[in-house]
Amino acid sequence: MTQQQKRILSVQDISCFGKCSNTVMLPMLSAAGLETVILPTALLSTHTGGFSGFTFLDLTDQMQKIIAHWEKIGLRFDALCTGYFGSPSQVDLLLTHIETLCLPGAVRVIDPVLGDNGKLYTIYDDSFVQAMRRLCAYADILTPNLTEACLLTGTPWKDGEWTMQELSGLCERLASLCLKDSVSASIVITGIRQGDFLVNFLWDDG
Repeated sequence: MTQQQKRILSVQDISCFGKCSNTVMLPMLSAAGLETVILPTALLSTHTGGFSGFTFLDLTDQMQKIIAHWEKIGLRFDALCTGYFGSPSQVDLLLTHIETLCLPGAVRVIDPVLGDNGKLYTIYDDSFVQAMRRLCAYADILTPNLTEACLLTGTPWKDGEWTMQELSGLCERLASLCLKDSVSASIVITGIRQGDFLVNFLWDDG
């Protein structure tokens, strides 16, 4: 008997130039044997890191129409991953429909895209931080970078090496945002500089 492919939904932008977002996610997950479906949040000429003057097309209206069509035909997903959102209202749109889009037991991987190097991205403000906190409550796996972990928890940014104890405390604060059915998420803080290396910190209290 042929095993049915798992179906995963990727909710993030399409950057025409740049190794990120759905441009990378779609081929990578497809190569892993997953039926990969995208819900694009925006169309950008380049990614937003290190470029100025990039174009931005807000796809909120299309997101609403796409979700409505999917719900009409009963399309549901075994897993969901998120990345860049163009507005807090897009986050809330996903949250309104997340239970109908996800099958029971679906794995939800949330990358709370907000900023880097201790600062919010220039297109974002505190309303995005609040929206990402709401989204974190649905995470099974949460993957912020160090800046995003600080922004989400109100932790002061430190430009330098972090101790294991500091990182563990940061993860505990993140976990308090991620309680779903009384089970906290696994957390991976990415892009931590240790000497000449960039490392990730994995935390799981289960």
